[in-house]
Amino acid sequence: MAAKTASAEQMRFYHELGKQIRKVRELRGLSQKDMAVYLRITNQQYQKYEAGNNRMGVWFLYKISQFLDVSFAKIVFPENPNNIIRMVSHIEIKEHIDFLSKYIRNMAHELLD
Repeated sequence: MAAKTASAEQMRFYHELGKQIRKVRELRGLSQKDMAVYLRITNQQYQKYEAGNNRMGVWFLYKISQFLDVSFAKIVFPENPNNIIRMVSHIEIKEHIDFLSKYIRNMAHELLD
């Protein structure tokens, strides 16, 4: 199965997202290598994420927000973390709803076990 190609709008979104992550990372005094080590990826792969050349999943963004000690919403919506409508216009919503549903179910199972 061939990988989906991101639309121009999605690529702009990931580029802006990468810029926001870089801004917060630099404010925290962390290097790209620090991030790559924490995320268990190569430095080159991390650089591609920060440059907006690779798409990021919700879990990946969550891990980044944890390490940077900043809310997930603040990274995704730097102008207004409460504005979920912006995300809808940039990301295929069904994929993310499915992912978040699975994630919530898994977290609930972990908490209840």
